[in-house]
Amino acid sequence: MISVIVPVYNIEKHISQCIDSLLTQTMRDLEILLIDDGSTDRSGEICRCYAASHENIRYFHQENRGVSAARNFGLSHAAGKWILFVDGDDFADEELAETLLSLADDEPHIASPAFFAERSGKAIPCNFFPQNFSCRTPEEKSDLFYQLMVAQYAQENQNALTAIGVPWGKLYRRSFLEKYELCFPVQLRRMQDNIFNMKAFYYAGKIRYENLHLYHYRAEHIQSYTAAYPPELYEMVLSCRDEFFAKDAFFQAEQMIHFRKAEQAEFFCTSIKHILLASDGYKDALPQIRELFSRKIYAPILSDPPAGQPRKLRLIRFLYDHSMYHFLYYGMGVLWRVKNMQNRLS
Repeated sequence: MISVIVPVYNIEKHISQCIDSLLTQTMRDLEILLIDDGSTDRSGEICRCYAASHENIRYFHQENRGVSAARNFGLSHAAGKWILFVDGDDFADEELAETLLSLADDEPHIASPAFFAERSGKAIPCNFFPQNFSCRTPEEKSDLFYQLMVAQYAQENQNALTAIGVPWGKLYRRSFLEKYELCFPVQLRRMQDNIFNMKAFYYAGKIRYENLHLYHYRAEHIQSYTAAYPPELYEMVLSCRDEFFAKDAFFQAEQMIHFRKAEQAEFFCTSIKHILLASDGYKDALPQIRELFSRKIYAPILSDPPAGQPRKLRLIRFLYDHSMYHFLYYGMGVLWRVKNMQNRLS
């Protein structure tokens, strides 16, 4: 049996389509766990109605604690041999569960397909990687970790809306998750799925990826994330990454360090972006920028020579090192505001 875990929060417009797509799966041996994370719209009412009329649907309600807590709750109540995550505002082709189960023979702990990005009424096929593959050893899994840190890796020829770190659409062997006590970090408001899969990819005995487009990811909301997350979130992610990567010399290889620094550079620049867009004026932003430059977690990139680093980071460092704070605040702040406006209009 497959346990399908569906976190639900204020998605009354989409939840019925999601549940209907699970009820029509060609794989019939499913239990569907609807975890209502304190919705304030009609999402909970809709879920309760489905649960009342379908024996294989179980409805749970919890106070609002975030998607990580909802997924963890689902994991603790799942009865199936396999776990399939589906987000409540997405939906699946009817062959999704059966196809993933066929990929997960006696060996794989994780089976992952590609997906469709649903945007403006169009279903755009998106691949995480250009080719199908199976991997077992850490070296064979390198591409997975590279993309966890740099989302655009291996997606250069398409719009990289998201990266392989998402849990939705993936099939996980439940005994494997329980053996390594894998769950979603509730302290992270974003990127908790990336950290979950960082550990899952590492511990998995075998992972299988296929460019099958059977999951529909609703991407209309993606622009709402462009304002950047608070610097504290990125530092927590980097701390989780550093702590876990210390477990294995594999993560100390030169190419792995290259991608780790690329992620640090992106997080640093995006933290600057957040400060410029969210601060209450120049006098409020400057102390935050100075504090960010002093953070130990960014020392590896700030101590490296600028040559070879991303252009955006080189520019920020140049303006800061030459005390050109007004250019940094007003110049880059305006550029980012204009870009955000363009993103919202596109």
